[in-house]
Formats: sequence, C-alpha cells, structure tokens
Amino acid sequence: MEQIIDKIIAEVKTFSETPEAEGGISDILELNSVYFGDPGYIPATLFPSVTVEPRDDRPSGGSTGWDARELQISLSFHIDARLFYDKTETEAAGDRLLVRVAFLMRRWLERRSNRTLDGTVTDIAVEETEYLRYLRGEIVTKTARTTLVVEKRYLRTLD
Repeated sequence: MEQIIDKIIAEVKTFSETPEAEGGISDILELNSVYFGDPGYIPATLFPSVTVEPRDDRPSGGSTGWDARELQISLSFHIDARLFYDKTETEAAGDRLLVRVAFLMRRWLERRSNRTLDGTVTDIAVEETEYLRYLRGEIVTKTARTTLVVEKRYLRTLD
C-alpha cells in the first residue's frame, strides 16, 4: 500500500501544478502541503493541504501465483475556513471551492492512464466524497474527503 499512496501523492502534486484548462487546479487553489497519512495537527501556514491516508487493506481473491487485495485510501483536501470567509457574501466560498476541487480530482483519477496509476494497480474506483468541518487546534477547517478503492495484485511468495 505504501508504494500506491506514494504514487497517488505524485498524482496529486501533478494535478496541483496543472491548470484547470488541462484538468488540474494550479489556477484555482495553491496547495502548501501534501501528507502521507493525516498528522492531526497541520500548521496554519501549511493550508491548503492534502492528506492521503490508508484506511483498509483486505483480501479480494487470488490464485496459487498471486494474491488480490482491495485497498481503501482517503484522499482529503483541507482548507482553513477563515481564509475564505467574507461577511459580505451569502455563501461559504471555501465550500464551493472544495466541491470544485474534489470534482476535478475525481475526473483526473478517472482518466484511463490514472485508473491503473500507469500500470501500478489493476484499477482505482473513485467512490463517495464527504464534506466535513473539523476543529484542528484553533483552526476551523473544511475538508473534502474522497474514498478511493484500489484493486492490486501481488505475486505470491513461493517457498
């Protein structure tokens, strides 16, 4: 799972450096950090940030030569809600931004080349996205957390 999360992190970085016209978010949202896992506390200066967290690793089949695994991974975009507050607006601009970014990330991962992470996995399914509010220290954050279900085959170790 570690190598798969590293590959997803690399895709997130490429996504964040690509303009919206090409499917990315470089002209919408500038990311300040991307984490393997969720450290719990993220300094205010490192928002907006992304966390890529392992959630579940379960068997899904196999044969005498290989094992199939289903891996669940959470991919979350976090913003400091205070930075998107404007008392003259009638909406939470940060929420609108998170909906847009999560949609674009889903589309990015559903591209044919990314569905297999360039041949690293059998398939990635982009499942539900939850929109959450957290208190991290003294920072109210808004989060778009998307569940990825990854199918991966591993060669069986033979004695």
